[in-house]
Amino acid sequence: MTNLCITDAVKQFGVTSKTLRYYERVGLLEAKRVGGNNYRCYDEAEVERIKQILVLRKMQIPVKDIIRIYENKDMSVVVEVFVDRINAIDAEVEALTELKRLTNDFLQTMRGSGITKISALPILYEQMEKHLATLEAGRERNYMELSVLSDKLKKPIEPSIISLPQMRVLSSKRKDGVSDPEGFFKWLKMKGLSTGKPGLHERFDFQEVDITPHGDAIDISIVRIPEDYINESDYSDYIFAGGLFAAVNVYLDEDVGAFFRTVIKEFDDNKYYQIDYQSLSHATMLENLISPDDQRELVALLVPVKKRLADPKLFDPPEEATEISLAEIEAENPVLWEINVALDKMTPINSPHYRMMENGEVEYIGWISTRLLNTNVAVKLPYRVDIEFRLLEVDEMFGHGDSEGSIIFYHGGDLCQLFGSNTGSTEGFGINMGNHPNKMKQAIKFYQPIFHDLYDFPGRGAVKIGEYNHVTWIIGEKHLAVIINDEVRYCGVNFPYMTLDLSREETHPIIIGSNGQGKKYFRSIRISQLSENQKINLKKGELTMITKQSTNYICVLATNGSCCHGFLDKARELNPDMDFLTKVSDLYRRYKQMWGCDSDNNDEDNLEALGAGFNVTLEVLQDIEKRVKIASKIREFAEVTDEIMEVISKASIK
Repeated sequence: MTNLCITDAVKQFGVTSKTLRYYERVGLLEAKRVGGNNYRCYDEAEVERIKQILVLRKMQIPVKDIIRIYENKDMSVVVEVFVDRINAIDAEVEALTELKRLTNDFLQTMRGSGITKISALPILYEQMEKHLATLEAGRERNYMELSVLSDKLKKPIEPSIISLPQMRVLSSKRKDGVSDPEGFFKWLKMKGLSTGKPGLHERFDFQEVDITPHGDAIDISIVRIPEDYINESDYSDYIFAGGLFAAVNVYLDEDVGAFFRTVIKEFDDNKYYQIDYQSLSHATMLENLISPDDQRELVALLVPVKKRLADPKLFDPPEEATEISLAEIEAENPVLWEINVALDKMTPINSPHYRMMENGEVEYIGWISTRLLNTNVAVKLPYRVDIEFRLLEVDEMFGHGDSEGSIIFYHGGDLCQLFGSNTGSTEGFGINMGNHPNKMKQAIKFYQPIFHDLYDFPGRGAVKIGEYNHVTWIIGEKHLAVIINDEVRYCGVNFPYMTLDLSREETHPIIIGSNGQGKKYFRSIRISQLSENQKINLKKGELTMITKQSTNYICVLATNGSCCHGFLDKARELNPDMDFLTKVSDLYRRYKQMWGCDSDNNDEDNLEALGAGFNVTLEVLQDIEKRVKIASKIREFAEVTDEIMEVISKASIK
């Protein structure tokens, strides 16, 4: 079997390329680049694995369990996963059975109590409390139990994260502290102000706990207003801070409280975000949406969240790629743009020794780690840094710094963030690290982007003393690599930061540093922004609406060809001198034959036969061969139409 390229796999298996790339990212699949075009393809074994994965997903086996199946060859793992799935199904069946039994109990109690009106349901609850003990052998069932069952049966939700902007709002809470939503919206309409369009982040509703002894919840509505609006009303206005919110759509006739609890629970184990409990930018809110069901009101439930402090323990550890070349790394991490740093324009931080030499090099001494050189070139993840430098043996031999001969760079200009209160704890990327006069560690040492956990590889960061060295750091989407003098000293893959959406990361300047008393000479520094892999969310045609194209323009051909003859016959009968109408009728009958609605004598290539009649589809029109034939046929209609116009024109002249 030949290799199956990813585009063909998308068509064959009906999945999106994003899904296949996700399976690659989590380690379930491995694509290889083949051919002159370097296409990503799957061999026969990987194609079989795709089939297996899709079968398992159809059985609703979670991806994390599929990973376990392939990581462990022991069939006991497969059995365990299937047993867990069966148990989950059994739990759902049990919950449904419980709900059925409880509903039946309500029905029987309602009948036995003679309840005929919905207003009597509170009495029903009381009756249930009295009778369920005997009906269920002493097992108490009440409204709370029904809520628990409802939560068990609720399908998992997938909230999205939205960012609401800062905005000025007018509140239903008057300046005297009383909230009057009903009067507020009447006042807005009376003043001709917008009450907020659904889904446009213009109106929100929430509850605020009253500080009075009763502690009741107060309903409050806020509506966005222009920044320059002059508020002379009794209603208060303020600046809504905006921020991040978890959003999930819910109908108001559903249990909004249960959805709220589910959203809270959903973020317990989320790797990237957590509920913002302590520094809430705002209360949980509801926003009106346009409902596809006119009988049900749809809202967005908005729960404030914040970014979770990155914890690498929640992720699998990175792996080292040991058999990879510099060319392969560069091919997977292409450069978007690059800038050669103007060495004479760098900005010293904390007074390091910084001097331009006559040969164009920069002489630099850091002494301590906080004396740096800002390149004034800012990049965002992913990026690349190339530094050409040399060290003098006499300087490095007698130094007393923490890492004599080290070359370090930092991504960011905030020294408090880089070094904290303890200057011994840096968050940079360094080579030739950990060297002392009596001990040469010569390590590669760096802190992972975003997560800031330390990686230390002794012996791999050694450089040549007295000669020029070239170090390349590639902090990419797929590789974190260190290349010294054209030798790949370290290349890591599957770092946790690589799983994040790097497009949201901010730009920061690259800052050069060291930690020692020896002189460093920089001949060139080049900083490159690497291309981000733009994720294609849709496969071809996935959201294409296949609409029947019986258009207002084409269908009149069939109408004229079939429906005009009775009218023309009557016109000839009333006007015997209008004999030209016979020719017009014959030409319209030609319409009928070309369309395909003449039962006696249709054209072989009529429009209906070509698939372009009343039931024409976009799919047909996207077929080039069919489209050419259809266009040719429509041109025939145009020629016949010209003949009709010519006949009528000549007759009108007479």
